[in-house]
Formats: sequence, structure tokens, C-alpha cells
Amino acid sequence: MRGNRAGQDTAASIVGAGHPRYHVARRDTLETQSPVFTPARIGTLVLRHRLIRAGCYEGLARDGNVTEELLEHHFQLARGGITMTTLGYCAVSADGRGFAHELWMRD
Repeated sequence: MRGNRAGQDTAASIVGAGHPRYHVARRDTLETQSPVFTPARIGTLVLRHRLIRAGCYEGLARDGNVTEELLEHHFQLARGGITMTTLGYCAVSADGRGFAHELWMRD
């Protein structure tokens, strides 16, 4: 198999650039033809495209509180192109938490 300059295998070198199942779409083509890259509306909120990251447990909250690390994690997702992120594992009260560090809503 051929590899790229860094010595890593690429899809083209593994499958072969002329293989009928191998196709590289140009970014500008994807962004003009895919509905994923079209604006979306959720109520009054308008999203520039439809790349949304579902909530999951990042393990970055401490004692039920948001941390700088958790904020930075979501900022990095946004800088990478995600238009909206959501939090997972957030209880409505302290006694409703499944584990000690889980976020919970309060004033």
C-alpha cells in the first residue's frame, strides 16, 4: 500500500483513487448541495447550519458545578464548526443526581 508523506495510509492509497466506491467531495460542493449546511430554526433560535452535538457526559464538571474545562470543551466544539452543543447529565436537584459530580440546576 502507498501512504501519504507522513507515512500514514490514506483512503485513496488503500482503495485506489480510481475505485468506483471512492469519491472525495469538495468542501464547497458539500456546503452548497447538502441540507446539513443549510440554516435551521428552533423556535426563535436560528442556526447557521445543522451540525449539532448531542449531550453526553464529558466528565468535566466538579461537585455539580460548571468548570472552566467544561466551558473550554464546548468552546472548542464551536470553534471546530459545531453550531450548537447541549449538556447531558444535568439534574434538576442535588438529590436527583446519579453521581456526585453531575451538574444540577440551581440559582
